[in-house]
Amino acid sequence: LDHGPDQVDWSALGRVLRRVHDHPVPVDVRPRRRGIRRSGRSLRALLAQLDDAYGPDVSAALRERWDAAHPRLRRLADAERALKRSRRPADRVSTHGDPHLGNVLLDDDGRPWLIDFDEAAVAPRELDLMLIELGVLFDAPLTEAHRATFREGYGLDVPVDRERIARFGCVRAVEDAVSVFLSALDADPTDPAPLRMLDGILGPHGLVSLVESELDGLPHSRELAETKEKR
Repeated sequence: LDHGPDQVDWSALGRVLRRVHDHPVPVDVRPRRRGIRRSGRSLRALLAQLDDAYGPDVSAALRERWDAAHPRLRRLADAERALKRSRRPADRVSTHGDPHLGNVLLDDDGRPWLIDFDEAAVAPRELDLMLIELGVLFDAPLTEAHRATFREGYGLDVPVDRERIARFGCVRAVEDAVSVFLSALDADPTDPAPLRMLDGILGPHGLVSLVESELDGLPHSRELAETKEKR
C-alpha cells in the first residue's frame, strides 16, 4: 500500500488485525519467533556492535549520523530495560509481527488484506498495535482520527497498555536503526538511498522520534530519564 493513510479503511484494518489476534494459538506448533525481539540480542549488545563497526574509516556522513543517533538510541535501550522490570502480566496471542502499511494490500473493493506473516509471533497484542499507535510512516504520520477509527474496528473492549507500547517501540526502533546503519556500511558510498533511509528513521516522523515522544508522554517519564542519568 503506497497511497497514504487517508486511502485506508482503518476500521476494516482494525477488524482484520483483531481476527488475527483472536485466532487460537496452535498448541502443536512452535513459532519461529516467540516474543518481541527479532535479533535475539539485547539492545545494548546491538549498540555496542555498531560502536565497534563505526570506526575512523567510516565515511564522514555516516559517522556524523551515528554520533548524533547514539545517545538517542541509548536512551531507548535504557528505557526498555526500566520498562521491562516494571511490566505487568499480559495475554499472549497470535500476532502478525509487522503490520505496517507496507504489508497491507487493498483489493478492488478497497478492503485491506494483511500479507507477509514471516515475522508472526506469540506475544502480547501490543507487538502489533504498537505500529498503529505510534503511527510508523515517514512522510504521512497517522492522525488521532486514523487511530480512533482503527480502535473502533479492532474493538474498544481491549485496553492498550501504553508502557508496553513504549517498550515494544524501543525494541523495534533500536533494531531497525541498527539494521539500517549496518546496511549503510556495505552500501555503495555514492548511493544516496542509505542516507535517506537513515534520515527517515531518525527524522521527525521516523520511528525513533515517535518512540521518544511516546516515552515523554508516560506518567513516569522523568523517572526513566533519571534512571538513564544514574547509569
